[in-house]
Amino acid sequence: MDDRYVQDNPTAHPIVEHLQKICHQISHGNYREADDLFSLTSADDGVSPMIADLAESFGLMLVRIEAREIQLERLVAELTEAKKELEIANRQLKKDNRRLSEVVEQMKVEIDRHQTQQQVGEITETDYFRQLSSRAREIRARQRRVQEAGQ
Repeated sequence: MDDRYVQDNPTAHPIVEHLQKICHQISHGNYREADDLFSLTSADDGVSPMIADLAESFGLMLVRIEAREIQLERLVAELTEAKKELEIANRQLKKDNRRLSEVVEQMKVEIDRHQTQQQVGEITETDYFRQLSSRAREIRARQRRVQEAGQ
């Protein structure tokens, strides 16, 4: 709006100043002036149609901004809640992972023990081992006899 409109319509000057102050307050996050802005949207109250149209446009912008702010606040709240839930789930997963790691370690020890027993069993069941065991028994028996004879 140029200055000619205000100069040609002296009654518009205070209204334009008022609209400017309201818009300035709103632009700085002070929405308490919103009712004053909406009161300027009616051309019936001696407000020129141009001022009423501007006030209505600013009012619509304000409503949209407030709606976005509400939506963003809701989204932030949902994200904050989701973050808390994820942190809880993460702690539980870490706890479960530690427990499972311990179980895996125990199973590794058990598997190693089982494999060792199996390998020992395989060795002791061979003919070669049986022959060695038999010879070892014979040697021990001979040594006992020699020791008993020497006493």
